[in-house]
Amino acid sequence: RLYPTVIVSVAIPIAIIGTFAFMYLLGFTLNMITLGGLAIGLGMLVDNSIVVIENIQYHRNLGGGQKESSIQGAGEVAIAITASTLTTVCVFIPVIFLGGLPKILFGQLAAVVTFSLICSLMVALTLVPVMAALGRENSRRRVLQGLARKIEIYEGRILSGYSKTLYWILKRRKWVYSLALFLFIASLFALKFVGKELMPETDQGEISITGELPVGTPLEKTEKIAKNISAMIENKVPEAELVMAMAGPPGFWSEAGSNGINIRVELKKKPVRKRSTEKIAGFLRPHILSIPDFKSHVRLNEGFFIFRMLRGGGERIGVEIRGYELSKSLSLAKRISGIIEKIDGVTDTDIDLKEGNEEASIFVDNNKAADLGLTPGDIARTVSTYVLGTVSTYYRERGDEFPIRVELNESDRRNRSQLEELPIVTPSGKHILLKDIATIKRTYAPLSIRRINQERVVTVSAGFAGRDLGSIIADIKERISKLPLPEGLSINMGGEYEEQQKTFSGLIFGFILAIMLIYMVMASLYESLKHPFIILFSIPFAFIGVVAILLLTGTTLNVYSFIGVIVLVGVVVNNAIVMIDYINLLRRERGVGLVEAVVEGATRRLRPILMTTLTTVLALIPVAIGIGEGSEMQTPLSRVLVGGLTSSTLITLVLIPCIYVSFEKSGKST
Repeated sequence: RLYPTVIVSVAIPIAIIGTFAFMYLLGFTLNMITLGGLAIGLGMLVDNSIVVIENIQYHRNLGGGQKESSIQGAGEVAIAITASTLTTVCVFIPVIFLGGLPKILFGQLAAVVTFSLICSLMVALTLVPVMAALGRENSRRRVLQGLARKIEIYEGRILSGYSKTLYWILKRRKWVYSLALFLFIASLFALKFVGKELMPETDQGEISITGELPVGTPLEKTEKIAKNISAMIENKVPEAELVMAMAGPPGFWSEAGSNGINIRVELKKKPVRKRSTEKIAGFLRPHILSIPDFKSHVRLNEGFFIFRMLRGGGERIGVEIRGYELSKSLSLAKRISGIIEKIDGVTDTDIDLKEGNEEASIFVDNNKAADLGLTPGDIARTVSTYVLGTVSTYYRERGDEFPIRVELNESDRRNRSQLEELPIVTPSGKHILLKDIATIKRTYAPLSIRRINQERVVTVSAGFAGRDLGSIIADIKERISKLPLPEGLSINMGGEYEEQQKTFSGLIFGFILAIMLIYMVMASLYESLKHPFIILFSIPFAFIGVVAILLLTGTTLNVYSFIGVIVLVGVVVNNAIVMIDYINLLRRERGVGLVEAVVEGATRRLRPILMTTLTTVLALIPVAIGIGEGSEMQTPLSRVLVGGLTSSTLITLVLIPCIYVSFEKSGKST
């Protein structure tokens, strides 16, 4: 029928307009996150209206008047759609209050989806019944009548077949429980084959190449090598649209000097090129690594600086060696680096402790100095004056001041032998040489020393390609656990893995909190502790579809797919709510027997359940396919919802009626 379809379609623009007004009041902008929320919620916007209009049409088909059917049809499902909307909204509350990375990435998304669903509920309870009551009788005219009649015939056969199958299944409930349990356990086993990472790599069409030549390399040589690399990229990568190279220090944040090289490669748009950014980076990596004395890193540019910083910045793998003695830490870091670079999929290993320029370290003999009335501080100040100079006074002319610095001539302080001959004046006026009271040694000092919680840290970092973070971390842990650990040192996994552990722990808490909130909402609406518990059985079996679609599509379990699991908790219970609510109505108000009520209620709600599931899944498919640059962010969430909704719907239609009958019969027997 055309008119009911128009009524349902009205819910989408009205809910979206209301959501835009809400976004305007809160100061939200149209960005990747808010638009992603609208895309994800688009299919759910019509769910409530579908359930209402379908029930109204059912009463119309029984011979009821337009107004009476609208009132009765909307009234029967009001509690059910309110409960289903509130359960969906409940799952976003933990996301908003979790804080950290989930709140940054999904705070606005949760707010947008929540308000759009509330708007759709208001439309379904008010506008839909009014439009149905005001519709003309001739609106029953069918579009493509021949096709419509065939659809009705097949629909009747499906409903009849489902009803007969349900009667047969209810007599063999143990088989259903065994099969459902087997599938659930199998999905738990298959989960270990799903890759894990914090955030998926995005194909933004940019590659970053950074590296360093040996310390002290002249800028002219560095510039020449940078130009050679740029020319090589332009010749070997036809997808390159722009190559920008910079020799020397990129800015204040970098430790590199004249030996540093930074190259950014912008590629053509994703639809135009045949190779992905990751494949092009993999192609360039061996060519860059073949350059002598050039320690390089080839990585995909995230495009969004905040995403890279949320990962911890730099490379995605980090092994932290903590301890005071840097020499021991550096020795252990070199051994770990050698182990990590042999692991399949690991690229661009590096140690962040860089040796700086040569230094002359002066070790004072405290006993000799004390005998002469000198302190190490006196000697340090004297040497500093000779080498660096000391401002003794200022020359003033016409209001300007010019410092007068006293220092040795440059020719008298060029090498270590001259440093040893520096004269030191004792308090008694005696002149001695520096070598008489101190030893001078040549050393190399690091460019910088990193500390975490006031503890010195040396980090072995690396990137990876072709594998997921979780499996690589497992290999690293297994191999470095066999290394003997020097006294005073400890090893911790840092980088993206550390942030992943923190984020996943928070999301697990959010998952549990979402289930508790859903149960409390349903218990308060139904004034029952048993029926909400039955509805919750639809949640674990959605996990079967989640694991299946992650494996089939090669999608990792990351923060986006984890959020999808939490959202799924609130969505999958909607079908069971609609079914259980109507079964209770049949038993409470019409006195139908247990099995008959279950079969009739499940059969009666089969059509709206399939329609709402299909609208949600079909709306998510374009996002789940992942078309366009940056689509990798929303794709995992959408795929989880598609897989979980599909499996949960199929299992709910069979499992929930069986559990309902078992619970009710056990209640009577006790």
